[in-house]
Amino acid sequence: MHRVLACFLVVSLSVTPPISNLGDIAICSVTEKVKEKNLCFTGYYPRFFGIGDNAAQKSLNVQMQEHAHVALARTKAAAAQLTTGDRSEQQRVEGTFGYEVKRNSNGVVSLLLSDTLYTAKENTKQNKYGITFKVSNGEILKLANLFQNTEEGIHLVDREIEKQLDNRKLKAKLQKATPQIHANQPFYLTDDSLVIIVPEMTWFGREMGTVEFPVSFDTLKECFIFDFVP
Repeated sequence: MHRVLACFLVVSLSVTPPISNLGDIAICSVTEKVKEKNLCFTGYYPRFFGIGDNAAQKSLNVQMQEHAHVALARTKAAAAQLTTGDRSEQQRVEGTFGYEVKRNSNGVVSLLLSDTLYTAKENTKQNKYGITFKVSNGEILKLANLFQNTEEGIHLVDREIEKQLDNRKLKAKLQKATPQIHANQPFYLTDDSLVIIVPEMTWFGREMGTVEFPVSFDTLKECFIFDFVP
């Protein structure tokens, strides 16, 4: 309490979060709100119940809270960079952290996490990334874990993205001549698709933000590991 008063910080934390998603496991939403003179932050992060391994569940819950706190730290750092003349209500920094449950079925949970930073003098900055894990033991899955043969699987996904770049008329907006995904590319799973996440300022300019490329399981059936297909 003394620390809160000393920092003139207002924090609101939901201690008994309601269930926001129920599937193979229960997922509750925890809310943290921080308000200082020159910043406002609202974070929503998931808390998991029902993972087969208790230690893994505890670790995942800690990681989710840490992701939210990293977003809060970014917000505070941006507020600290405001010049004295900018320290007004109109120039305060706003940050958010949130998530969407994309899949909670057939032994797999997959979420899309996002943190956003807004300052009046700069473009909005957004970071989106996925986390996917097995319900049985909490093992976090990388893109390479989804394929029987990683090289063949990534090559097939690249081919599908190439088609979408044409169909969605995105090639003219590329900042890389021959973009390709890699084994640690961010992604999430739905009940019928693998969705590749292209972070902002990697393949495209900032005006495009984060771009997603859904690739159906049917397209990947030649090399996809059957366990991940409902």
